[in-house]
Amino acid sequence: MKKYTIFFVVLLIAFPVFAQEHCTDSLWAEVSADTVTIHHDGAYYNCCTSIEYELRQLPGDTLVVSEFETGTPCFCMCCFNLFLRLAGFQPGLYFIRVVNRDTGELFGTVPVIVRGRKSKSDIRFVSSYQSDCLPMSIEEPEKKGLTPFLSVSPNPFNTEATVTIMIPDEAECVVTVSDILGYTVDTLFSGRASEGKLSFNWRADGKPSGVYFIKVKYGEHSLTEKLILLK
Repeated sequence: MKKYTIFFVVLLIAFPVFAQEHCTDSLWAEVSADTVTIHHDGAYYNCCTSIEYELRQLPGDTLVVSEFETGTPCFCMCCFNLFLRLAGFQPGLYFIRVVNRDTGELFGTVPVIVRGRKSKSDIRFVSSYQSDCLPMSIEEPEKKGLTPFLSVSPNPFNTEATVTIMIPDEAECVVTVSDILGYTVDTLFSGRASEGKLSFNWRADGKPSGVYFIKVKYGEHSLTEKLILLK
C-alpha cells in the first residue's frame, strides 16, 4: 500500500491592527440650551462593531455614560471619534463620567455647566455618531482622567457661595479669595488635596459688595473664577 504524506498549508492573513497608545482617547463637551454633546475622540474599539450607550444618573450632579460594543467583532482594532447628544438638562453644574461598560475602564470625567431656563423634560437620548476608522495619530496621547475645573454658585451671591473644584492629580493645593485689588481676604483650603472633586462654602460676612476672585493653585497649575457679591 502506498503511503501519502499530506502537507497542510496555513495562510496567515494580515489584518490592520491599531495599538491602543495610537488613539488620543480624549473627552470634551459642548452645551447649547438644555442639550449637552459629549465627544470621545480617538476611542479604541473593534473595527467591525458599533458603539451604543447606557445612561445612569447618580444622586446629585453626576451622570454616568457607559459605552459598549454591539455586532460581530473581527480581527482588527481602530480609533474612532464618537459623540453622544443628550437633552433635558436642568440649569446647574454636572459631572459626566464616561466608562467602558464591559471592562469598567474610566475614560474620564467632563464637567459641564448648563445655563438658561428650566427644561420641561428629563434627560434623554437625542442622537449619536461614530466615525470611520481613523488614521493612526503620531502625537502623544492625552492623559486619561479628570479635567481641571473651578465653579462658583450662585454667582452673583448675597451671603454664601459654594466653590467646587476638580483636581486631576494629588497635589499641594491652596484655595483663596481675593478682592479686586489682589489682596487675599480669605483662605478656604491649604494643604495636600487628593484627586477628585472638592467643595467649600464661603460666607462673605462683613465683606463689602463688589468683585472678588476665587484662586486655586495646585502643583504648578492655577485656576481663577470671578465672583460678584451683592448685598
